[in-house]
Amino acid sequence: MTDDHMEEAITEPCVTTRHAIDLPGGRLEYQARAGTLRVGRDDGSPLADVFYLAYRAKSGATRPVTFAFNGGPGSASLWLNVGGFGPRRAPTLTPHATPPAPYAFGDNPHTLLAVSDLVFLDAVGTGFSRLAGDGRPDEVWGVDQDVEVFARAILRYLTMTGSWQAPRYLFGESYGTSRAAALVYRLQNLGADFNGVVMLSTLLNWATTQPGLDQGYINLLPSYAAAAWYHGQARPPASRSPGSSTAPASSRTATTPPRCSRATCCRPRPSKRSPPAWRTSPAWMSRRCAARSYGSRWRTSAGSCWVRKGSG
Repeated sequence: MTDDHMEEAITEPCVTTRHAIDLPGGRLEYQARAGTLRVGRDDGSPLADVFYLAYRAKSGATRPVTFAFNGGPGSASLWLNVGGFGPRRAPTLTPHATPPAPYAFGDNPHTLLAVSDLVFLDAVGTGFSRLAGDGRPDEVWGVDQDVEVFARAILRYLTMTGSWQAPRYLFGESYGTSRAAALVYRLQNLGADFNGVVMLSTLLNWATTQPGLDQGYINLLPSYAAAAWYHGQARPPASRSPGSSTAPASSRTATTPPRCSRATCCRPRPSKRSPPAWRTSPAWMSRRCAARSYGSRWRTSAGSCWVRKGSG
């Protein structure tokens, strides 16, 4: 063993075990390797040690290799591993509550190892991934810094295992999908083409989490309506005549504010001309009282605003 190989063995320790699993397609023998990948700066100085857990099936043919990671940012990859696609899993009773210990643990008949070798990577600061040498948090925590660390770790794994001829895939979950989108672009710029990217629980449009965007509520409306119908809470529209209340008294719920008993509250505002009939209807008066009671702002179908918080 050369001095360079001895140094690599010290800085990139790993442990390998061998296993077998019975899958629908037959018995599959594989090895599990847990270790770290040394990621360095451009000058070669150490920056971080990225932990990985790799599963490689025993096969004479060249198999694809899939690099998988969770999101957060700030989550290790155990959820995709023992919670989803690794050869071993901790089954739950979802959607029912999983009882307390002792917990079950066993082979995963749905593992992706049947079709691809798997490498689960932990972001620096999660799992067993740590800074190395004089590495600083600002060098690894950030959108671009995070992508650079993952890119260098993946390139290092391909070199260390001699897997450059294998078809390559990325598998990201949640924020990991945002990472995967930037990561595959960075890897391609570094000369490492990839055969595909898998995205689970995609999160690419961060605008959907910003205040003022109502699209999320619009998207939820059909689901809420279906759930209400299933539980018998959906009611057919009540027949109404002009001037009648928006809903019969029997269908009012605790969230429907009561009519105000103050005579002055529901009185139309003074005007030089007579208000239109809809402005003096019981339905409009009820809404106007509700707006005063909740200190909110109501708009009519014509778009005019009549009641504001603190208005008289």
